[in-house]
Amino acid sequence: MSYKKNKKQGYVKQLSDKASNPRKTSKTAPVETVVSNPKTERLWKILFWSFAALILVCMLIAAPRTGIAGDECLDGLNGKYSLEYYANGDTTFADYTKVPELKSHPHLKYYGSGYEIVPAIALKYLHLPASQEFAFRHILCALFGFILILFTGLIGRLLANWKLGLISLLMIALSPVVFGLSFLDSKDIPMATGFAIAVYAFLALFKSLPNFKVAHIVLGIVGIGMAVSIRIGGLMLPFYLVAGFVLLLIFDKEKRQLLFAKPCNVLWKTLGVGALIVVVGSLLGLCFYPNFFYEGPVAHIKGALTLVSKFPQRIPMVFEGEIIDSLSLPDFYLIKCFLYTTPLFVFVAVALFLANIVRVFKKHSSFEILFLLFTIIFPFLYIILTNAHVYNGWRHELFIYPCFVVLASLGFYETTLWFRNRDFGKIWRWVCLGAAVAMVTPTIIWMVRNNRYIYCYYNILISDPYLYYDLDFYESSSTLAYEWFIENELPKCHNVVTVSTKIQTPVVYAEALGDTYRVRMKQSDYSKFARTDCDYSILNYQCVNTKAIKDFFPPKGTIHVEYVDDVPICAVVKRNKLDSRAIKLCEMNQYLEALPLLDSAYNYDTTNFSLWFWIGMANFETQNRQKSIKFLQKDLGFLPTAVGFTVDNTYIGIMQYEMQEYDEALNSLRNAESACDKEELRVLITGYLGLIYFEKKMYKEALPYLKEALIYYPTYPDLSEKYSYCEAMCQ
Repeated sequence: MSYKKNKKQGYVKQLSDKASNPRKTSKTAPVETVVSNPKTERLWKILFWSFAALILVCMLIAAPRTGIAGDECLDGLNGKYSLEYYANGDTTFADYTKVPELKSHPHLKYYGSGYEIVPAIALKYLHLPASQEFAFRHILCALFGFILILFTGLIGRLLANWKLGLISLLMIALSPVVFGLSFLDSKDIPMATGFAIAVYAFLALFKSLPNFKVAHIVLGIVGIGMAVSIRIGGLMLPFYLVAGFVLLLIFDKEKRQLLFAKPCNVLWKTLGVGALIVVVGSLLGLCFYPNFFYEGPVAHIKGALTLVSKFPQRIPMVFEGEIIDSLSLPDFYLIKCFLYTTPLFVFVAVALFLANIVRVFKKHSSFEILFLLFTIIFPFLYIILTNAHVYNGWRHELFIYPCFVVLASLGFYETTLWFRNRDFGKIWRWVCLGAAVAMVTPTIIWMVRNNRYIYCYYNILISDPYLYYDLDFYESSSTLAYEWFIENELPKCHNVVTVSTKIQTPVVYAEALGDTYRVRMKQSDYSKFARTDCDYSILNYQCVNTKAIKDFFPPKGTIHVEYVDDVPICAVVKRNKLDSRAIKLCEMNQYLEALPLLDSAYNYDTTNFSLWFWIGMANFETQNRQKSIKFLQKDLGFLPTAVGFTVDNTYIGIMQYEMQEYDEALNSLRNAESACDKEELRVLITGYLGLIYFEKKMYKEALPYLKEALIYYPTYPDLSEKYSYCEAMCQ
């Protein structure tokens, strides 16, 4: 392969059949090649940058319209405390358990502040108004997302030409998960951006050997530094560089001979440049971890890597219609999420890549293709081998996607060339273009219709996804619902109103907007919202099971609904307060006074599942056994939780015992026993199990339960006599 310098075309490959494919003989058919026309290439370049500019404009318009994710409040605080360390030596970050808002997130000190410190600087030194903090964050994140999309296109251009670059640019921009997360995911998007920049720089450096451009070296350092500054997983990039160098030696004979030619100046220069990029980039990224300096480099890196494989926090999620915690997700979780949330045209393009795999390796550098494949395969192996914690879809693996898209784009690109070189006529060009437009149009329409919730996309491989799977960053709908409330409902209110919400985000948002003199915000768990005394509730169904969504959402009293693809995901509810007043009386053990209010609240909304437990308990205390069992069983089957499962089964079992339904009572109390982790309930369960076994004449089984119950209830009527009787019967 030789290169000819041309002012207009740059370096143009002069390929002979032998140079393009050294393995083929004279009898082999010539390899298909396409000589780029300078005018055509210039046109594709203009189209590339024109579409890039259009994408940037769309992102900057959409970014401020996006809701606020729950993580943003926590990450923003981490950025502020990190800045305080660098500016004033404040070591609050070292123990976040002392910070009320972060006490359940002490692991945040192992996250880098490469992104988060920028909004903190803007707030402190540029005097950015607090009310504009989240809009600023979203615009900043959108810029990172745009750079991610841009460098994905540039990798495609580096692989072939501007046409492939344009295809890659559009394919990743039309991937809703990537485009949507670019507005609010301040960890995964910047990290993926760093990976994309680094991969581009590595490929450019390898292609330009034996020469090195300062711009490529700087990009390599910036890419590694950016990725590492967000998460410690960015340290995978040095392995990318080493792997790329090894692949270059194996699959590029010309570069291998050049590197090992005597004297080995080129080899040593290459190794030196590589070491410079790795060391400077890694250290630059690690400087954004205050804990790196506080605990020391070794201790910090060890702790951060441990966090990746042993993430301490259990995050409830809905997967396949069931609520499970993030530490119990099945092995196929990641693959299934990727299959369901990636546009089908990407998978079609991947299929075309596999169909053209032989032609791809003949026409393109084997080293470059294998290097991109490595960047996709290696992280998956790393995740498996380190048992890395994966949850909330595949956003934590977003850094893999750019190279995946480039290879998929290459499949579509090679297919169009195949039709062109077969001389099928111009009609086939229009057929290919029409097929591409037809495939992407449904996704574009979906993105436009759901422009505030683009990251919530699911493809047609699954029906009713919003009933059976969690939407990542669902809570952002709560701030959008709160915005609606401020604009449309609050002006109708003449007094201070109280609004409850499940998550902290709207509370922080209300404080930032300065609305607290008109609105008092309360946090209330979704399953217990009815007990909160408030005028309005903002409810979204994140972490709520399928049955609750089908039967309850949106609840009665709803005055506004947020939709994704015509599915209600968040509601503003005007409360009548019957439920909260009744529950408050129950909590004060005033069950007789509570019963009329409970009945009125239930008649108002029979689907208000938060009432059912309290109706069951009120009737339990007033000895209305049948009604108590009915509502406790209703509560048990609707929104099961570990505590609810134990409590409901306990009181159902007691009622059944008093009704002399011993078999049913035994089953209920054994279920309660299996899930019980509260001492006071365990003692109650133990006593009644002993009594049930006694009534069933199962004296051997009753003996240990009665013995333990006597420790806590020594004066319980007949308990001592029943224990003595069992003891005698067992001798």
